[in-house]
Amino acid sequence: MKLTSFLSGIGIPEEMEKLCREYSGDSTLILDLRNNTGGNIQLANTMRSYFLREKILIGYSSFTTGTGQLSKMRERWAEPHPSSRWKGKLIVLVNAMTYSASEDFLWGLQWLDHVQILGTTTGGGSGRPRELPLGSHLDLRLSTCITYDRHKRPIEFFGIEPDGGIPDHLEQKLSQMHR
Repeated sequence: MKLTSFLSGIGIPEEMEKLCREYSGDSTLILDLRNNTGGNIQLANTMRSYFLREKILIGYSSFTTGTGQLSKMRERWAEPHPSSRWKGKLIVLVNAMTYSASEDFLWGLQWLDHVQILGTTTGGGSGRPRELPLGSHLDLRLSTCITYDRHKRPIEFFGIEPDGGIPDHLEQKLSQMHR
């Protein structure tokens, strides 16, 4: 499944519900998020919930306080979807153009036994940007939040490191499918 953005209204939750119903626990879903620059964060969080098997600590976050400081880190938890869950394995393909809501989707899936993230380090830009107009058709985008993984490593700027590269045989198979 290739997902180029987390856009509302294009049937992503419905497609996930269908996949969860139709495939057994011995299935592997390959989700291609390469070049997915984000979209709707709530949709990304809902999508993540299909792949959780229990309530987990996904990481931490700190928000800007308006005084040039960051708030204290707060724990962030996520729960499985209330009615549907993917029972098999998940392989997620990522690259440096995978960021924003895509990183929110990945946030907390790293290190789960049934999830493997392959590719290159993500873009490191999930920071809930605030846009400030500078005039002359210029805008400045500033992160208002720093997200951290479960080991308290920041995702902003550093990205999410994959478990490994994409094997050649998988890359060849994917390129044939995308023709």
